[in-house]
Amino acid sequence: MGIISCIAPNSFLAQTFFPPSSTFDPQRDMPDLTGQIILVTGGNSGIGLETIYHLLLKGATVYMTCRSLSKGQAANEELKKRTGGREAKLLQLDLADLSSVRRAAENFLGMEGSLDVLFNNAGIMSVPVDQLTAQGYDAQFGTNVLGHYFFTTLLLPALSASAQATGHPARVINTSSALAQMAPSTPSGIEYRSLKDKADGERSEVVKKLGTNALYAQSKLGNILLSHHLNALYSSSLSSCAIHPGVLRSNLGKEHSNPVEYAVSRALFFPIEMGPLTQLWAGTMGSAEGARGKCFIPWAREGAPLKKAEIKENQEELGRWLEEQVKGY
Repeated sequence: MGIISCIAPNSFLAQTFFPPSSTFDPQRDMPDLTGQIILVTGGNSGIGLETIYHLLLKGATVYMTCRSLSKGQAANEELKKRTGGREAKLLQLDLADLSSVRRAAENFLGMEGSLDVLFNNAGIMSVPVDQLTAQGYDAQFGTNVLGHYFFTTLLLPALSASAQATGHPARVINTSSALAQMAPSTPSGIEYRSLKDKADGERSEVVKKLGTNALYAQSKLGNILLSHHLNALYSSSLSSCAIHPGVLRSNLGKEHSNPVEYAVSRALFFPIEMGPLTQLWAGTMGSAEGARGKCFIPWAREGAPLKKAEIKENQEELGRWLEEQVKGY
Protein backbone atom coordinates (compact mmCIF):
# COMPACT_ATOMS: atom_id res chain seq x y z
CA MET A 1 0.00 0.00 0.00
CA GLY A 2 1.46 3.38 -1.01
CA ILE A 3 2.04 6.26 1.39
CA ILE A 4 -0.63 8.45 -0.23
CA SER A 5 -3.32 5.78 0.13
CA CYS A 6 -2.65 5.67 3.90
CA ILE A 7 -3.42 9.37 4.36
CA ALA A 8 -6.92 10.21 5.59
CA PRO A 9 -8.68 11.87 2.61
CA ASN A 10 -9.91 14.91 4.57
CA SER A 11 -6.81 15.41 6.69
CA PHE A 12 -4.73 18.57 6.54
CA LEU A 13 -1.95 16.67 4.76
CA ALA A 14 -4.31 15.24 2.14
CA GLN A 15 -5.99 18.57 1.43
CA THR A 16 -2.65 20.35 1.31
CA PHE A 17 -0.41 18.15 -0.78
CA PHE A 18 -2.37 15.16 -2.11
CA PRO A 19 -5.87 16.15 -3.29
CA PRO A 20 -7.25 13.91 -6.04
CA SER A 21 -7.21 15.24 -9.59
CA SER A 22 -10.08 17.53 -10.48
CA THR A 23 -12.87 16.33 -12.74
CA PHE A 24 -14.34 19.84 -12.90
CA ASP A 25 -13.50 22.11 -15.83
CA PRO A 26 -15.06 25.58 -15.42
CA GLN A 27 -15.43 26.38 -19.08
CA ARG A 28 -16.73 22.92 -19.94
CA ASP A 29 -18.98 22.38 -16.93
CA MET A 30 -20.24 25.72 -15.63
CA PRO A 31 -23.63 26.87 -16.91
CA ASP A 32 -24.08 30.04 -18.92
CA LEU A 33 -24.11 32.91 -16.44
CA THR A 34 -25.52 35.63 -18.67
CA GLY A 35 -27.76 37.92 -16.63
CA GLN A 36 -26.23 36.98 -13.29
CA ILE A 37 -24.68 39.65 -11.07
CA ILE A 38 -21.65 38.32 -9.21
CA LEU A 39 -19.29 40.10 -6.81
CA VAL A 40 -15.76 38.92 -5.93
CA THR A 41 -13.89 40.58 -3.07
CA GLY A 42 -10.15 40.92 -3.56
CA GLY A 43 -10.50 40.26 -7.27
CA ASN A 44 -7.52 42.15 -8.64
CA SER A 45 -4.97 39.35 -8.08
CA GLY A 46 -4.52 35.69 -7.23
CA ILE A 47 -7.50 33.40 -6.88
CA GLY A 48 -9.94 36.29 -7.17
CA LEU A 49 -8.60 37.36 -10.55
CA GLU A 50 -8.67 33.81 -11.89
CA THR A 51 -12.23 33.41 -10.61
CA ILE A 52 -13.35 36.58 -12.38
CA TYR A 53 -11.69 35.43 -15.61
CA HIS A 54 -13.87 32.31 -15.75
CA LEU A 55 -17.03 34.15 -14.71
CA LEU A 56 -16.57 36.74 -17.45
CA LEU A 57 -16.09 34.05 -20.09
CA LYS A 58 -19.41 32.55 -19.00
CA GLY A 59 -21.21 35.88 -19.49
CA ALA A 60 -21.68 37.08 -15.90
CA THR A 61 -21.67 40.73 -14.91
CA VAL A 62 -18.85 40.75 -12.38
CA TYR A 63 -17.91 43.30 -9.75
CA MET A 64 -14.31 43.28 -8.57
CA THR A 65 -13.55 44.85 -5.21
CA CYS A 66 -10.06 46.13 -4.52
CA ARG A 67 -8.39 48.45 -2.05
CA SER A 68 -6.64 50.31 -4.87
CA LEU A 69 -8.60 51.31 -7.96
CA SER A 70 -5.36 51.63 -9.91
CA LYS A 71 -4.60 47.96 -9.23
CA GLY A 72 -8.13 47.11 -10.25
CA GLN A 73 -7.68 48.95 -13.51
CA ALA A 74 -4.43 47.10 -14.16
CA ALA A 75 -6.20 43.80 -13.45
CA ASN A 76 -8.93 44.74 -15.92
CA GLU A 77 -6.34 45.38 -18.61
CA GLU A 78 -5.05 41.85 -18.08
CA LEU A 79 -8.59 40.45 -18.14
CA LYS A 80 -9.40 42.23 -21.40
CA LYS A 81 -6.38 40.66 -23.05
CA ARG A 82 -7.30 37.18 -21.82
CA THR A 83 -11.04 37.35 -22.50
CA GLY A 84 -11.14 39.25 -25.76
CA GLY A 85 -12.25 42.56 -24.30
CA ARG A 86 -14.35 41.65 -21.27
CA GLU A 87 -13.73 43.36 -17.95
CA ALA A 88 -15.11 43.60 -14.44
CA LYS A 89 -16.82 46.58 -12.83
CA LEU A 90 -14.64 48.09 -10.10
CA LEU A 91 -15.69 48.73 -6.51
CA GLN A 92 -13.26 50.20 -3.99
CA LEU A 93 -13.33 48.31 -0.70
CA ASP A 94 -10.99 48.13 2.27
CA LEU A 95 -12.23 45.29 4.47
CA ALA A 96 -9.98 46.50 7.28
CA ASP A 97 -12.07 49.66 7.68
CA LEU A 98 -15.75 49.28 8.55
CA SER A 99 -16.51 52.76 7.22
CA SER A 100 -15.05 51.75 3.84
CA VAL A 101 -17.13 48.55 3.94
CA ARG A 102 -20.32 50.57 4.35
CA ARG A 103 -19.37 52.95 1.52
CA ALA A 104 -18.62 50.07 -0.82
CA ALA A 105 -21.91 48.33 -0.04
CA GLU A 106 -23.87 51.54 -0.53
CA ASN A 107 -22.08 52.19 -3.82
CA PHE A 108 -22.95 48.70 -5.06
CA LEU A 109 -26.60 49.03 -4.01
CA GLY A 110 -26.73 52.32 -5.87
CA MET A 111 -25.71 50.52 -9.08
CA GLU A 112 -27.45 47.15 -8.78
CA GLY A 113 -30.75 45.99 -7.38
CA SER A 114 -29.80 42.35 -6.96
CA LEU A 115 -26.80 40.12 -6.33
CA ASP A 116 -26.81 36.44 -7.30
CA VAL A 117 -23.44 35.26 -5.99
CA LEU A 118 -21.06 36.84 -3.48
CA PHE A 119 -17.55 35.42 -3.30
CA ASN A 120 -16.02 36.56 0.00
CA ASN A 121 -12.61 35.75 -1.43
CA ALA A 122 -10.28 38.49 -0.16
CA GLY A 123 -7.93 37.83 2.72
CA ILE A 124 -4.61 38.58 4.36
CA MET A 125 -2.10 36.19 5.93
CA SER A 126 1.08 36.20 8.02
CA VAL A 127 0.96 39.87 8.98
CA PRO A 128 2.66 41.12 12.17
CA VAL A 129 0.66 40.22 15.27
CA ASP A 130 0.39 43.86 16.32
CA GLN A 131 -1.12 44.97 13.00
CA LEU A 132 -4.66 46.27 13.50
CA THR A 133 -7.59 47.38 11.38
CA ALA A 134 -8.80 50.98 11.29
CA GLN A 135 -11.10 50.24 14.23
CA GLY A 136 -8.44 48.44 16.29
CA TYR A 137 -9.20 44.80 15.51
CA ASP A 138 -6.66 42.08 14.81
CA ALA A 139 -5.81 42.65 11.16
CA GLN A 140 -6.38 39.08 10.02
CA PHE A 141 -9.67 38.49 11.83
CA GLY A 142 -10.87 42.01 11.16
CA THR A 143 -10.25 41.67 7.43
CA ASN A 144 -11.01 38.02 6.80
CA VAL A 145 -14.09 37.67 9.01
CA LEU A 146 -15.47 40.91 10.46
CA GLY A 147 -15.13 42.93 7.26
CA HIS A 148 -16.78 40.21 5.17
CA TYR A 149 -19.57 39.75 7.71
CA PHE A 150 -20.43 43.45 7.66
CA PHE A 151 -20.20 43.62 3.87
CA THR A 152 -22.50 40.61 3.45
CA THR A 153 -25.14 41.90 5.82
CA LEU A 154 -25.13 45.32 4.16
CA LEU A 155 -25.70 43.61 0.80
CA LEU A 156 -28.75 41.71 2.08
CA PRO A 157 -31.22 43.85 0.11
CA ALA A 158 -29.55 42.79 -3.15
CA LEU A 159 -29.16 39.17 -2.07
CA SER A 160 -32.83 39.06 -1.04
CA ALA A 161 -33.91 40.62 -4.35
CA SER A 162 -32.08 37.87 -6.23
CA ALA A 163 -33.79 35.20 -4.13
CA GLN A 164 -37.19 36.71 -4.80
CA ALA A 165 -36.57 37.03 -8.53
CA THR A 166 -35.12 33.56 -9.09
CA GLY A 167 -37.01 31.51 -6.53
CA HIS A 168 -33.85 30.18 -4.89
CA PRO A 169 -31.44 31.74 -2.41
CA ALA A 170 -28.45 33.78 -3.51
CA ARG A 171 -25.08 32.15 -2.85
CA VAL A 172 -22.42 33.40 -0.45
CA ILE A 173 -19.07 31.62 -0.72
CA ASN A 174 -16.63 32.22 2.15
CA THR A 175 -12.99 31.39 1.52
CA SER A 176 -11.50 29.42 4.39
CA SER A 177 -8.42 27.19 4.56
CA ALA A 178 -7.30 23.76 5.74
CA LEU A 179 -5.38 25.74 8.35
CA ALA A 180 -8.69 26.26 10.16
CA GLN A 181 -7.84 22.88 11.71
CA MET A 182 -4.89 24.62 13.44
CA ALA A 183 -7.03 27.20 15.26
CA PRO A 184 -6.33 27.88 18.98
CA SER A 185 -7.21 25.20 21.52
CA THR A 186 -10.00 27.18 23.17
CA PRO A 187 -13.40 25.41 23.24
CA SER A 188 -14.64 27.54 20.34
CA GLY A 189 -11.34 27.60 18.44
CA ILE A 190 -11.28 31.39 18.69
CA GLU A 191 -9.33 33.32 21.30
CA TYR A 192 -11.63 36.30 21.68
CA ARG A 193 -9.12 38.19 23.83
CA SER A 194 -6.89 38.44 20.74
CA LEU A 195 -9.44 40.12 18.49
CA LYS A 196 -9.57 43.70 19.78
CA ASP A 197 -6.86 46.03 21.00
CA LYS A 198 -7.22 47.03 24.64
CA ALA A 199 -5.63 49.77 26.70
CA ASP A 200 -4.68 47.36 29.51
CA GLY A 201 -2.33 45.44 27.22
CA GLU A 202 -4.12 42.10 27.65
CA ARG A 203 -4.29 41.51 23.90
CA SER A 204 -0.54 41.99 23.48
CA GLU A 205 0.28 39.14 25.85
CA VAL A 206 -2.29 36.83 24.25
CA VAL A 207 -1.16 37.43 20.68
CA LYS A 208 2.50 36.98 21.56
CA LYS A 209 1.68 33.46 22.72
CA LEU A 210 -0.49 32.70 19.70
CA GLY A 211 1.66 34.12 16.91
CA THR A 212 0.58 35.15 13.44
CA ASN A 213 -0.13 31.62 12.19
CA ALA A 214 -2.64 30.87 14.94
CA LEU A 215 -4.28 34.25 14.37
CA TYR A 216 -4.66 33.38 10.71
CA ALA A 217 -5.97 29.90 11.51
CA GLN A 218 -8.68 31.24 13.82
CA SER A 219 -9.77 33.69 11.13
CA LYS A 220 -10.19 30.79 8.72
CA LEU A 221 -12.24 28.89 11.29
CA GLY A 222 -14.17 32.11 11.64
CA ASN A 223 -15.02 31.98 7.93
CA ILE A 224 -16.66 28.58 8.42
CA LEU A 225 -18.53 29.68 11.53
CA LEU A 226 -19.64 32.78 9.63
CA SER A 227 -21.19 30.61 6.94
CA HIS A 228 -23.30 28.81 9.53
CA HIS A 229 -24.28 32.08 11.21
CA LEU A 230 -25.46 33.60 7.92
CA ASN A 231 -27.51 30.50 7.15
CA ALA A 232 -29.15 30.58 10.56
CA LEU A 233 -30.24 34.21 10.20
CA TYR A 234 -30.95 34.65 6.51
CA SER A 235 -31.91 31.25 5.10
CA SER A 236 -34.71 32.68 2.95
CA SER A 237 -32.34 35.09 1.22
CA LEU A 238 -29.05 33.24 0.92
CA SER A 239 -27.25 29.94 1.04
CA SER A 240 -23.78 30.19 2.52
CA CYS A 241 -20.90 27.71 2.45
CA ALA A 242 -17.14 27.70 3.06
CA ILE A 243 -14.37 26.50 0.78
CA HIS A 244 -10.69 25.64 1.05
CA PRO A 245 -9.22 26.62 -2.34
CA GLY A 246 -6.00 24.63 -1.98
CA VAL A 247 -2.42 25.61 -1.30
CA LEU A 248 -1.42 27.75 -4.22
CA ARG A 249 1.42 29.79 -5.63
CA SER A 250 -0.24 33.08 -4.81
CA ASN A 251 1.16 36.26 -3.29
CA LEU A 252 -0.83 35.75 -0.08
CA GLY A 253 1.51 36.36 2.83
CA LYS A 254 4.49 37.22 0.64
CA GLU A 255 5.10 40.64 2.18
CA HIS A 256 5.59 39.32 5.70
CA SER A 257 6.78 35.74 5.12
CA ASN A 258 10.26 34.38 5.64
CA PRO A 259 11.87 34.50 2.16
CA VAL A 260 13.12 30.91 2.38
CA GLU A 261 9.73 29.58 3.52
CA TYR A 262 8.02 31.54 0.78
CA ALA A 263 10.37 30.14 -1.87
CA VAL A 264 9.81 26.58 -0.65
CA SER A 265 6.05 27.06 -0.70
CA ARG A 266 6.22 28.32 -4.26
CA ALA A 267 8.03 25.14 -5.24
CA LEU A 268 5.65 22.74 -3.45
CA PHE A 269 2.28 24.41 -3.95
CA PHE A 270 -0.14 24.20 -6.87
CA PRO A 271 -0.48 26.66 -9.79
CA ILE A 272 -2.70 29.65 -9.09
CA GLU A 273 -4.89 28.67 -12.05
CA MET A 274 -6.26 25.81 -9.91
CA GLY A 275 -7.33 28.22 -7.19
CA PRO A 276 -10.79 29.08 -8.51
CA LEU A 277 -11.90 25.48 -9.13
CA THR A 278 -13.48 24.80 -5.75
CA GLN A 279 -15.16 28.16 -5.27
CA LEU A 280 -16.49 28.25 -8.82
CA TRP A 281 -17.91 24.78 -8.33
CA ALA A 282 -19.53 25.80 -5.03
CA GLY A 283 -20.81 29.06 -6.50
CA THR A 284 -22.24 27.91 -9.81
CA MET A 285 -22.89 24.16 -9.85
CA GLY A 286 -25.80 22.16 -8.47
CA SER A 287 -28.40 23.87 -6.32
CA ALA A 288 -27.82 26.71 -3.92
CA GLU A 289 -29.79 24.86 -1.26
CA GLY A 290 -27.61 21.79 -1.69
CA ALA A 291 -24.47 23.76 -0.85
CA ARG A 292 -25.87 25.34 2.31
CA GLY A 293 -23.58 24.89 5.30
CA LYS A 294 -21.15 22.63 3.45
CA CYS A 295 -17.36 22.82 3.37
CA PHE A 296 -15.78 22.22 -0.03
CA ILE A 297 -12.16 21.21 -0.54
CA PRO A 298 -9.70 20.75 -3.44
CA TRP A 299 -10.52 20.12 -6.06
CA ALA A 300 -14.25 20.85 -6.36
CA ARG A 301 -15.54 18.25 -3.88
CA GLU A 302 -17.32 18.16 -0.56
CA GLY A 303 -15.16 17.79 2.54
CA ALA A 304 -15.84 16.50 6.01
CA PRO A 305 -17.15 19.14 8.44
CA LEU A 306 -14.78 20.61 11.02
CA LYS A 307 -15.96 19.59 14.49
CA LYS A 308 -15.61 22.95 16.25
CA ALA A 309 -17.37 24.70 13.37
CA GLU A 310 -20.38 22.38 13.68
CA ILE A 311 -21.06 23.23 17.33
CA LYS A 312 -24.09 25.54 17.44
CA GLU A 313 -22.87 27.37 20.55
CA ASN A 314 -19.64 28.31 18.75
CA GLN A 315 -21.59 29.62 15.75
CA GLU A 316 -23.88 31.67 17.97
CA GLU A 317 -21.00 33.03 20.04
CA LEU A 318 -19.24 34.36 16.95
CA GLY A 319 -22.54 35.71 15.64
CA ARG A 320 -23.16 37.71 18.80
CA TRP A 321 -19.60 39.06 18.75
CA LEU A 322 -19.84 40.12 15.10
CA GLU A 323 -23.19 41.81 15.55
CA GLU A 324 -21.90 43.77 18.52
CA GLN A 325 -18.79 45.04 16.69
CA VAL A 326 -20.60 46.63 13.75
CA LYS A 327 -23.07 48.64 15.81
CA GLY A 328 -22.70 52.28 14.96
CA TYR A 329 -21.06 51.70 11.58
